[in-house]
Amino acid sequence: VFNFLIALRGGLRNIGFWGKTFLYHALSIGGIPHCVILLDHLEDLSPSDLVPLARGLRFDEKRFPEGTNVNFLERDEEGQGVRLLTYQRNVNRLTSSCGTAIAAGGIVACLSLGYSSPVSVTTPGGISEVTVRQDTTSPEKVRISLRGEASCLTKGTILFDARSTFRTARTVCAPLL
Repeated sequence: VFNFLIALRGGLRNIGFWGKTFLYHALSIGGIPHCVILLDHLEDLSPSDLVPLARGLRFDEKRFPEGTNVNFLERDEEGQGVRLLTYQRNVNRLTSSCGTAIAAGGIVACLSLGYSSPVSVTTPGGISEVTVRQDTTSPEKVRISLRGEASCLTKGTILFDARSTFRTARTVCAPLL
């Protein structure tokens, strides 16, 4: 279970592509920017449809000066949760899962789509549960808990300075599609 304090960046906004207008939400999770685009039928779109759009938004300096992760979200068929596909800004690819993207998808589902917390978020990497609670210190912030499966792809040791004894192990859990 991870707990985050999330800063919201306004409400739903319009964005146009493919000759249509879609709604999106921009938020920052632990300083990581996310754009969550609401789609009706995610399964109708292939990576070759989504990647050029995601790359364009990731580098859209007007809307996202620091770049952004781009998330495509749809309601599941039963209306019990949401499905999410994420293009990660520092990977520059669609990935099968991303913890902060799952959190962003859960927040949008609860605050913009009217889902009750906790909400189920399904990605190609699996199913996670996101619990969303309003923060008592600010109406622009929420607290979330994230629960789900994770798998380790690799571990390694990084030496930051040859003269330093400070070392850290980093675990990467975002397999590429």
